Amino acid sequence: MNVNEFYLEVFVRRRLLLLLFVLFFTVSNYPQNASHVVIAEIYGTGGNTGATWKNDFVVLFNPTNDPVDVSTWSLQYASGTGTTWLRTNLSGSVAANSYYLIKYASGGSRGSDLPLTPNVTGSTNISGSDGKFALCNNQVTIVNSSFSIPNATVVDFAGYGGANLFEGAGVAPSHTATSSTFRKGWDGTAVTTDYGGSWGNGYDTDNNNSDFTTREVSSVLPVELVRFEGKVVGTTAFLQWQTATETNNYGYEVERSTDQVAWQTVGFVSGSGNTSTPRVYHFKDNTLPNGANFYRLKQIDNNGSLTYSKCISVTSQKAQNFRLEQNFPNPFNPSTTIVFHLPYQDFIEISVYSLTGEKAATLIKEVLPAGTHSIKFGSGGLAGGCYIIQLKSTFFTQQKKMLLIK
Repeated sequence: MNVNEFYLEVFVRRRLLLLLFVLFFTVSNYPQNASHVVIAEIYGTGGNTGATWKNDFVVLFNPTNDPVDVSTWSLQYASGTGTTWLRTNLSGSVAANSYYLIKYASGGSRGSDLPLTPNVTGSTNISGSDGKFALCNNQVTIVNSSFSIPNATVVDFAGYGGANLFEGAGVAPSHTATSSTFRKGWDGTAVTTDYGGSWGNGYDTDNNNSDFTTREVSSVLPVELVRFEGKVVGTTAFLQWQTATETNNYGYEVERSTDQVAWQTVGFVSGSGNTSTPRVYHFKDNTLPNGANFYRLKQIDNNGSLTYSKCISVTSQKAQNFRLEQNFPNPFNPSTTIVFHLPYQDFIEISVYSLTGEKAATLIKEVLPAGTHSIKFGSGGLAGGCYIIQLKSTFFTQQKKMLLIK
């Protein structure tokens, strides 16, 4: 090996080590968002002296992009050191990126009535100082003598205060008459005033002591956005979104971007305050620039708290070429959006491959019209790592790399 070859090899090795370091740093510091329904909030002091609310309640959250059927599930409670489990059967489903309210018994007449209609009502009295909850994928009462964590029937578990059973290294904090045991926002932020961030309360490292904090329970459930979509007619974008419930909702600032970095406010739509009745909102943007455009909603509470919606894309002109955009977000967990452009109708196949060439998933395999299309890809049972998205038409193939963090 001559001197030039030696220095070239040293240079390549250093670059490779730097790349591996950056990848490790990114993976180890990426937010831990759950890929399943989680227990998001516990309030067990309803009706007691000084209580904010008259009834106890538990809130579930679905951090995935698909609805989850919970009609055969149950939420089961036992006191901190108790061995008797009290089961509340669930019904219906938890919508994608949405919350599910379970109303429990009251410890007295103090406090206000819950402002929203619950998804399910139970009869259990909950303790604020200590207790444990098991979200189960069946409706069979837990037998304590044979029960431990982790457990195949338990989707999520929360032990708080003086509980003798919990996920991970320790218990979640207990709460008071005016506070709740509260799961952190998806990025690990301890949001203590309202529900957390544009991606909800899905932070989950399987450690109750680090996944939960406490918050003042001045509100029950945020604005629950169940649909946000847009279409273009000529150079005008028509946006529509729907809420299932609203609490303390002042309204929405509509923001637009051409690169998902710089955002411009293009309008405002008033909210409905407090309601458990579905509401549909509309907005028309007559100033749409040519090309791809992105929209998001900045939802504003009466107290000034902000929450951002997911981002949607529209285009104001016919696509000139086949093009596969880079998925966003990237890296991602648990899901990402894939956008692609078709200049004319064609048979399209979009697939996901491992780096070794094995097909991991087929997302689309059908004839699609000309225009801009998007599809959500959920990681499902895939292991973390690098994957290839492939867009294939009759005469065109394009690939992009994406990184799944788990």
